[in-house]
Amino acid sequence: TAEGYIPTISPNRYYKFDGWYLDAAATMPVNGNDTFPTDTAPLTLYAKFVEDPNQWFDINFASGTNGSISAPNTLHIPYDYTWGQITPQLPTATPVVNYNFNGWNDPSGNHMTSSSTLVNHATYTAIFGKDPNTWGTNVGAISPHGRIGQDGSGEIEIRGTTPGNVYVISKPDGEIVAVVKGDPNGNVTTVPNLIPGAHYNVQEGTPDTVATVGQPTSSITGSSVSTPQDVFIPTVDSNYNVGYDPENEGMAQIVINPADPDADYALIDENGNVLQYPGSDNGWMTPVGSNPSTVTFNNLNPNETYTVVARKHGDPALGNPLSKLADGTQIVANPGDMAEVPKYVVETREGIIVSVKDTQVNADAFNEAHAGETVTIHADPVNSNGKKFLYWNVLAGRAVGVSGNITQADYSFTLSNSNIVLKAVYEPVKIAGDDADLHEELRGTASLGEFGLEPAQIPALANTLTTPADRVLQSVNGANVDYRVIFNKRDTTAAESSLVKPVSISGSEHSDAYTAAYSLDIKLERYVDGRRVDAGIIATASNASVDVIAQLPGSDVDQLDYQLFDVTSGTAVETTITSDVANNAGLVKFTGNLLHTYVMVYSKTFKVTFVDNKPVLDHLFLNDTSRNFYKKFKVRRKENVEESYYASDYAVVTAYAQNNVANSLKTPFEDIYGVQYDYVNWSKKEDKLSVYDTTSPVTKKLVVYAYYSDNRKEVAQARVDLGDTIEIARELTGDPYLKLGEVEEINVAIAKALETLRQARDLVSPDGTTYLRMANWAELQQAIDALRELINKYSKGASDREDARNRRTGGASSGGSSSTGRGSKLRTPGEKYTENMARFEASNTRAFVLGVDGNWEKNPVTGGWSFVLNGGTPLNDMWGMISFTDSTGKRVSRWYYFDGQSTMATGWTYDSKNGYWYYMNTTEGPDLGQMVTGWVRDPKTGKWYYMNENTGILTTGWLLNNQDNRWYYLNQNGEMATGWQNIGGKWYYFNTNAPQDTYVWDANAFKWNYVKNSGRPYGSMYAGEQTPDGYNVDANGAWN
Repeated sequence: TAEGYIPTISPNRYYKFDGWYLDAAATMPVNGNDTFPTDTAPLTLYAKFVEDPNQWFDINFASGTNGSISAPNTLHIPYDYTWGQITPQLPTATPVVNYNFNGWNDPSGNHMTSSSTLVNHATYTAIFGKDPNTWGTNVGAISPHGRIGQDGSGEIEIRGTTPGNVYVISKPDGEIVAVVKGDPNGNVTTVPNLIPGAHYNVQEGTPDTVATVGQPTSSITGSSVSTPQDVFIPTVDSNYNVGYDPENEGMAQIVINPADPDADYALIDENGNVLQYPGSDNGWMTPVGSNPSTVTFNNLNPNETYTVVARKHGDPALGNPLSKLADGTQIVANPGDMAEVPKYVVETREGIIVSVKDTQVNADAFNEAHAGETVTIHADPVNSNGKKFLYWNVLAGRAVGVSGNITQADYSFTLSNSNIVLKAVYEPVKIAGDDADLHEELRGTASLGEFGLEPAQIPALANTLTTPADRVLQSVNGANVDYRVIFNKRDTTAAESSLVKPVSISGSEHSDAYTAAYSLDIKLERYVDGRRVDAGIIATASNASVDVIAQLPGSDVDQLDYQLFDVTSGTAVETTITSDVANNAGLVKFTGNLLHTYVMVYSKTFKVTFVDNKPVLDHLFLNDTSRNFYKKFKVRRKENVEESYYASDYAVVTAYAQNNVANSLKTPFEDIYGVQYDYVNWSKKEDKLSVYDTTSPVTKKLVVYAYYSDNRKEVAQARVDLGDTIEIARELTGDPYLKLGEVEEINVAIAKALETLRQARDLVSPDGTTYLRMANWAELQQAIDALRELINKYSKGASDREDARNRRTGGASSGGSSSTGRGSKLRTPGEKYTENMARFEASNTRAFVLGVDGNWEKNPVTGGWSFVLNGGTPLNDMWGMISFTDSTGKRVSRWYYFDGQSTMATGWTYDSKNGYWYYMNTTEGPDLGQMVTGWVRDPKTGKWYYMNENTGILTTGWLLNNQDNRWYYLNQNGEMATGWQNIGGKWYYFNTNAPQDTYVWDANAFKWNYVKNSGRPYGSMYAGEQTPDGYNVDANGAWN
């Protein structure tokens, strides 16, 4: 300071001046009182600068989960540095396998960017996240599938969804139709209320995605939105049934139930024609009713294939149903179960069949089961691998009520009209502990029990499919890797069919019968923690084979020429089916490959059955069913029984008819009633001749009968004539002008005639032999001729004597004669009472008095009751009104019906002469066999029926009961309807509950009588009121 000079001090940024020092190390500070030498020797002072503590920060670093960081753990930096300025000094972040380093977050969780500022003493955390390519967390890694919902509408099930993410559904033209959030409780989200038979696009977006229904997809905003995935919803799935058309005899109908009330449906036949129905819009039918809505297509040709298509209700852009043909669902109009097989297959996996009905099986397969039999199965609590039993489920086939996971190790069920294969599921067995899981899934039109993997192969298949990357995910990352074998059943495309048809047996040799049952895609999907990640599985799966077991649906069962083709390469290659599909009710077994497509084809067939039930009537072989003939075989559609394919089967028929084999057709023969049968030809009808042309193409199921002509009427008339002739002869024996010897001769002839009438099976003849039948026409006519010869001879003789006496005496005898038959002529039940009586002079209906005209006797052949006239003739193939005194002493008359074996009918009785059904009392006792009128409850079915009070005829359709003045509805079978019923397109409700007796049985009147109380009769229609389930019906009972 003596010199008066101090240098200017300028500290660098972030530093401050800390004084002068005598040494460079700044260890000897210069104090204010220090003096310096005055000589000329140079003196150096050192300015010391230090960090300004207000301008420096200390920050810390830490590692988040699933990774680590290197040194340094802290940094000392200027206070105004940004994150970008310290990036070169940051620790190295290393993620664990299958995770990525996703940057750094500040203590508040904010992601650090290059411009982010720093906070003194803050800790910054390295963030690690799942590799989206490994874990499937990329937006769009979803698996959507279309299906039909419970109300018949379409819906899309999206698998692999993320809670909070947004899912956008749009039409192919880009219009958004639905926007939903991912299910918050899982990884499956369902989008309802879509149109059946339609394509939609599905997109996934991050939570910030914004989309509006009705707007185009171009309006969607969000940080990440996936590309669209096309999803198809089938027109129908399992929501339809096929039955016989009640309005058109011999035709079929298809009912969509439930049908989407917001859609229209149309039907297209095999030739590409749209079926038109009254009230339809160019073939488009609108569903009727609600909860459920239905659509009915009737008057269909049985067993033809139809295509159901759908559109949004009233969509003008789809005016022609043919524009939707490619999206339609094919349905075979098969009104009944085509599986006309006498036995079914029951198999188990990992368990045994204990018994089927009364047969002890104790094995894993049984091939002799029948519908309706009880099947009992067993699984050990712990299997040979030491794994615990979990449940049974259906691997292939079906049985009513058998579904889901059945947790009972010992389980019994009733077999339906189908094969069934069940597997016992145990705790999983893995070849390696880190093997992936493997499951099966049915998609498309596949129903429960149609396809499955043979369980024994699953552990090895899972081991084969599991990649090293999968093992790391599971063992290191704790992830769940799940492979799913997808059985996707669908309609065969035209392109696929064109590949298969030329090389298949059915297509090349029987083109009219060729049927493509379905196409099957065996897919493979890989899921990591529920998200679909297929990357890398193609290579490991392409050569993996799978043993498949499948059950054909009823419409595809019991056909011919089954073949399975692999069409994956674009060339149809036949795959071996290892089971006898044509003869085992449709159980299919084959070895296929993952990621391959298969087409199942066959020749459509119809059963032709040749039947001869008449030989059992032959009195020489009575009830020997071995002499009857029955031959059933399959004939391909539009082929005939004489073609070479059926030579061995049809030869059995011709050999029988031409008497070339033992127990062949015998003609003529006589039954126990003396009626002669003469074979005429094979007939399409049993009761009248309609000659079957064996060269005609078979287009439906046929039963062909051996038709015989018979002389039943002639025999019956001859018996009547003989009876009348006997009466005439008896009257003649009282003629006073006959001599005793002449009367004796007539009486002998009468006795022989009566014996002819008495003749019946098992009765002993005068010569001690046993009769095998009643007299035939020739024997009856012989007896008539013999009597008439005597009547003519002695009538003339008596007349001549009377004339001679009159000439001698000049007078004539007074008096007269009368003749009574075996009962007066009556109308048959059902005949109009206004008709002129003369019309029924030839009727086989008569009135008889018990104890006067005849008596009840046990029929020695049938064991039933017969009414045998005094002359020994039983009433046969006719109605009879029989009068008797009942238990109260009252004289009553009741109708009875006697069949062709002279046996009183009981239960349901069909009169082929007038085409009506009747019900004859089944209660043992004096009322047995009497025709019932009014209400009838069938004890076998518990169903109620109504028999016309005047005629006894079974009533169908609407009935206004004259006792309770209420309406009832009897269906086409006469069964009384209950509950909700759709009749003529309108819904009606019929009482399902009778809280107190409203009808009681009146034994004296022999019918049910109405009890006038406050109760509502069972089955009566609600009208002008509210139904028990809350619906208002109008005065006519209709709910609209």
